[in-house]
Amino acid sequence: ALIAISPNMKERGWLNLAHLLVSLFTMAGVVIASAASFYPGTNPRNLSYSSPFSRLSIWLLISVLALFISGAIVKASDIGNVCTSWPLCSPEVFPQNLAEAFNLIHRGLVGLSGLLMGIVLMKAWRGQRTQTTVLTAATATAVLFFAQALLGAKLVQGFPTHLIWLHQATAIASWGT
Repeated sequence: ALIAISPNMKERGWLNLAHLLVSLFTMAGVVIASAASFYPGTNPRNLSYSSPFSRLSIWLLISVLALFISGAIVKASDIGNVCTSWPLCSPEVFPQNLAEAFNLIHRGLVGLSGLLMGIVLMKAWRGQRTQTTVLTAATATAVLFFAQALLGAKLVQGFPTHLIWLHQATAIASWGT
C-alpha cells in the first residue's frame, strides 16, 4: 500500500526500505511471541542468557538484523548495481565512493554473519544434540542463510527476476527461523 501511493521512483525505494524494516520487526515480534507460547509459565524478564551458546545466538541475531538492514539500504537506494564484481567492487581494495562503501559494508556483514552462523551451527551440533528444537532451528537457519548469501553473491553478475525474488524469500525465511 505504501509503494502504490508514491509517484516518484526514488521515494518508492525509501518506502520499500520502511516497508521492509516494519516487516522485519513485525516478523521478529511474531517469532518471539511464538517462542514464548512454548513456555507459558515463564516470565521473559527472568530469562538469562548465561550460556555461551545463547550469548552467541544473540550476537548472531544482531548481526543478521544489521545485515538485513544494510541489504535493504543497498536495495532501496539502488546502489547495488555499482559493484559489478565480487567480493570487491573494483580492483581497488578501498572503496572509491560512498555507494561502493555501502556495498562493502553489506558484504562485510555477510562475512561476519556467516562466520557467526557457522560457529552457532557447529556449537549446536556439538552441544545441543538433546535439544532437537534448537538443533533443527540452527540447521534450517544455516541452510537458508548460506543459500541466501550464495544467491546474493551471484546477484552482482545479473540474475533473472525470479532468482532475485528467491534471494529475498530466503532472507525472510532465515529471519523467520
